[in-house]
Amino acid sequence: TICSKNRYGFIPETLEPIIETRQDLKQRKRNGESSPRLKGSIKALKMILVTCFGYMGHEHAAYGSIECHQAIQAYDREIMTETKEMFERSGYSIAHGIIDSLWVKPGEEAEDFECTCQKVSEEIGIPLEPEHRFEWCAFIPRSGEGPEISTLNRYFGKTQDGEFKTAGIEYEQKSTCRFVKEAQMQMIEALDREMNPEDVMKVLRRKIDRLKSGEVDTEDFFKTRKVSKTLQQYSSNNISAL
Repeated sequence: TICSKNRYGFIPETLEPIIETRQDLKQRKRNGESSPRLKGSIKALKMILVTCFGYMGHEHAAYGSIECHQAIQAYDREIMTETKEMFERSGYSIAHGIIDSLWVKPGEEAEDFECTCQKVSEEIGIPLEPEHRFEWCAFIPRSGEGPEISTLNRYFGKTQDGEFKTAGIEYEQKSTCRFVKEAQMQMIEALDREMNPEDVMKVLRRKIDRLKSGEVDTEDFFKTRKVSKTLQQYSSNNISAL
């Protein structure tokens, strides 16, 4: 159940300026502006908003409450469902969706994409922000599940302008060693050339052969990790202490 009281509360009044500022910065980026400061500001504001949402449900949150946390999720489900149905009525199929993002695929008689986005934005009261047009995209199956059940936040693909996009895979993780990162990207590139899984297996077999033959530089296996103390402050001499 969603509360329908006509009140403008403390939470939206606090977060609205942050959301609007981030939207303005993202529009500047879409208009071609590019700088480390701009990219960093967009990311920092996102982290503030994500943190606010998570802390809203914390039992010790000074200005939060679990009811507000649950209400936000209820609104999200309602908006996502309504958006999905509007795209489907406009001739699109939904390939994937998570939290605040949808991957849509146009059918043969799909309405114009920009017009559809505008129509949905007006209906739900939130401006849609198209980010990427994929040439192809693959979603990672859940561990232990069948290939038809994908993990919601792990995928890789190629946009129509030739850029590879990845999320949630080892290539994205700072703790992944160079050897694994390079191998994973080379396998994605191999798949892109002909969309043939055997090409991916050839890359994998070459990497395994290099491992067995000892050709890989030791530094390619190094992993970095941030620590919270100085070396002298650690009392245990093992990896779990980090």
